[in-house]
Amino acid sequence: MMCWLLELEFNLFCKHVMKKLFLFIFLSITCCTSFAQNKKIDSLLTLLKTDKQDTNRVNHLNAVGWILKQSNPDTAIVLGNQALFIAQKAEWEKGMSTSLSQLGAYNYLKGNYPKALDYYFKALKLDEALNNKNGIAKRLGNIGLVYTQQADYPKALTYYFKALKMAEELGDK
Repeated sequence: MMCWLLELEFNLFCKHVMKKLFLFIFLSITCCTSFAQNKKIDSLLTLLKTDKQDTNRVNHLNAVGWILKQSNPDTAIVLGNQALFIAQKAEWEKGMSTSLSQLGAYNYLKGNYPKALDYYFKALKLDEALNNKNGIAKRLGNIGLVYTQQADYPKALTYYFKALKMAEELGDK
């Protein structure tokens, strides 16, 4: 009888220790990831202080926005709009396409699917004009994702198959 109680106590103790260990590991990973992201954001913000209104600034704004997309999508949208404005002013179509696509992603994450589609279609149009097949494949897939979320499966499949065909042409597995 005593042996059974000791075994039960030991099992409960092990479960308790495992829960604490899991929590410690989870918090350690989260803190380290957060620290690494903050360090990257800090270095990008430093670059933004000295950037001129050019392609570097567009790239840095988009990079900061992409890091913040999950934790702060509203700020990511503001940064994406700034990047888009600068890219338009510079008439840099590749930068415009990237900014539009990221704005689509931010709105997708917020559940604003009509706005996400609007941005993705604008980015797709620019990628087609630039003959950027890699960009076209990504935009088609993103459009398919939005239609999937809207439960419009026939449209989603249409865009997924277009993306697949483009990826196959590129040899992208």
